Amino acid sequence: MPRLLAVAVLSVVGLGAAPVPPDGGKPAPYLPARKGTTWVYAYDGGEVTYVVTAVEEKDGCKLVTQRRVVDDGGMVFGTKVSVSDKGLYLVDTRDGDLDSPLPLLKLPAKAGDKWEVSVDRPKKLTGVVTVAGVEEVKVPAGAYTAVRVEWKYTLDGASQSRTYWYAPGVGLVKQHSRTKDLESELALKAFTLPRE
Repeated sequence: MPRLLAVAVLSVVGLGAAPVPPDGGKPAPYLPARKGTTWVYAYDGGEVTYVVTAVEEKDGCKLVTQRRVVDDGGMVFGTKVSVSDKGLYLVDTRDGDLDSPLPLLKLPAKAGDKWEVSVDRPKKLTGVVTVAGVEEVKVPAGAYTAVRVEWKYTLDGASQSRTYWYAPGVGLVKQHSRTKDLESELALKAFTLPRE
């Protein structure tokens, strides 16, 4: 579950300088829903790659399945995120389906927005999520105008915090995590959006 939020939150509409696509002027989503979309991140002294392996329509939302790719090209665990104009909601993790969708980013978002999160399965997670605002963030892949989302939560009784930065049309560009004994950062190195 700790790394699941990194994926989920890859892993994400409508703030600030969202790019305007040629398809009618709708803001770009904060998680691209196109099979083959790939993110490469610097993480824990190495790198990790995620790819969209499936996109399906359900109840007016796009369910985006992402898988982590290991060095030999094999797929490991995956997550499934519901993407709509209401936001990003994690619905499935590498540990199994959640007992209820976990709101990663509620839309439209504005600085000061807060919501509580609580899931009991596959692990007990409770906490508060706050939208800190929109800011410029620099990562190896470049500079992005991103929504900063801060999580303060307990996972199976242990206090943790995470900060995510989501850029429209790209998704998660940076994540900072802190637990009692560990601090880590994930930063976007490369992003590929395949042609339709």
